[in-house]
Amino acid sequence: SATASGQGYSYERKKDIYADKGRIDFELKRNGYVWGIVLDAESKAPVKNAQVELHQQQPNQQDNRNFNYWRGPQNAAVTDRAGAFKIYAKDGQYKLVIRAKGFVDSETPNVTIALSAQPDEMKIELVAGGAAEGWVLDSRGEPAPHVEVLIRDGQDPKGEYVQAGATEA
Repeated sequence: SATASGQGYSYERKKDIYADKGRIDFELKRNGYVWGIVLDAESKAPVKNAQVELHQQQPNQQDNRNFNYWRGPQNAAVTDRAGAFKIYAKDGQYKLVIRAKGFVDSETPNVTIALSAQPDEMKIELVAGGAAEGWVLDSRGEPAPHVEVLIRDGQDPKGEYVQAGATEA
C-alpha cells in the first residue's frame, strides 16, 4: 500500500500497489484548520510546549443520531515559543483539548472546522495548577490493585468528590 499526505490536506491511501502497474496518482483534498494562542491566565505569558488536540464526537453504534463518546486525538499540535498553534482537520465538529505541565487541562467544545470558512484566532487561557502523585499500599506495603482515588477541594469540605485516578492490577 502507499499513503500520501501533506500539511493542510487529508491523507489518501492506495491498496494493492505493484511495481509493474505503472504510476500511482493521488488527489488530496484540502482541509480546514483551527488556530490560536495559549496563554497563562494570570501572567498572560505564552505557554510553550502545550499539547493541543482535536477530538471528534463519535456516534452510538445502535443509533446514529445520538453521540456517546469522543474519539481523539484526531489531529494534534504543540505550541511554539509564542504559544501559537495551528491544526488542520477534515470539516466537522470537534472539541479542543489543551494540556500543559503546571496547568489545569482545558477543553473547548463546539469547535467547527470548515474549508469554506476562515477561522477566527482562538485565545485559550490556562489556569495554573498541579498534580498530586503517590502510592496506594496495603498493610504489607505492597501496591493495592483496583483502588479508586477520589479528591475534593480543600476549600469546600462539603463539596463533591471527583475521581482523580485508579490503581492498576
